[in-house]
Amino acid sequence: MQTLFTRPLLLKEAKALLFLAGPIIANGLLESSYSFTNAFMAAQLGITELAVNALVSLLFFTLMVIFWGVISATSIIISHYHGAEDTPAIRGVARDSLWLSIMMSIPIMLLLWFASDIFLWTGQSIFVVHAAEKYLHALTWAVPSDLLGFVLMQFFQGISRPRIVFIITLAYIPLLITTNYILIFGKLGFPALGLAGIGWGVTFVYTLVLICLGLYIWSKPFYRKYFNFHEARSQTRYFRELLHVGVPLGGMFSIEIGCFLIVAVFMGKISDVALAANQIIMQFLWVTINVVFSIGQAVSIRIGWRLGRQEPQWVLPLSWLGQSMSFIYMLIIALIYWLFPKYLIALDLSNHLDPTVADLT
Repeated sequence: MQTLFTRPLLLKEAKALLFLAGPIIANGLLESSYSFTNAFMAAQLGITELAVNALVSLLFFTLMVIFWGVISATSIIISHYHGAEDTPAIRGVARDSLWLSIMMSIPIMLLLWFASDIFLWTGQSIFVVHAAEKYLHALTWAVPSDLLGFVLMQFFQGISRPRIVFIITLAYIPLLITTNYILIFGKLGFPALGLAGIGWGVTFVYTLVLICLGLYIWSKPFYRKYFNFHEARSQTRYFRELLHVGVPLGGMFSIEIGCFLIVAVFMGKISDVALAANQIIMQFLWVTINVVFSIGQAVSIRIGWRLGRQEPQWVLPLSWLGQSMSFIYMLIIALIYWLFPKYLIALDLSNHLDPTVADLT
């Protein structure tokens, strides 16, 4: 086992890990750029709208991350069976993951639909609650296509095709930003929907992405064979396996992200300005933390592939490599935050915002 820690072998595995992690990281950064741009556009509408975007987007992100964590088990388990070259098992995991995403959509949709009442109960401003309601209702309809599309992206990552996920994200993020801009400000003859335009933009684009993913898989026999569910093993163990691996991941993510949601609720109880300032901070946090999540997912996929090849001795070296990469990255980010805070804040603030927002940030 000690021979695995020799420099040549570690360098070779580090390169393989970076090759896998690179597209996942790029995908995460693209996703984060969408949230960053949304906050910037909300800021142009005013402090209340920026505060509403902070609360709604954080609630949506918290709920989705919990279930993304559960569904992310798809790529880990599929990578294991991919290493073992067990195609029927991959079919079973893909089938049960799709069913699981449909089942999980229902509670998320209910929570989002009635979230404005929860906001009011937690002491948020009546103006924030009223502005949030239409936004929440529009976002509700994005949930099923989001989760189903996430399963398909996890499938591609599980069979070591992360570049496909990156290409898809590279295509739909600009479309999503453009659509939101048109619907928020009422461009090209569309009515100005304000923040609700973000929700309807997300619903439209996520549905379009899901349709495109389905057509792409159906057009490629290599991928289509994994979704021939008539030949999938009719066993419930894949469903149990997904929950066994995914629930701890979702629980871990819920604790981490849930803390940020609680902080946002407390900021809203203080004032709309405090909540708006919190939104600006969270913008930068999502951009940076997404890279760490991506490295962790790449490590999990690589370990699953090694275990599928009956090589458990690689678990410890791969874990060490992932932790080292994350530590170096976060050290660099911490230095940037410490040395250049005013430059970062200036990227987002505009003349539409009260100076007190900048002071709190």
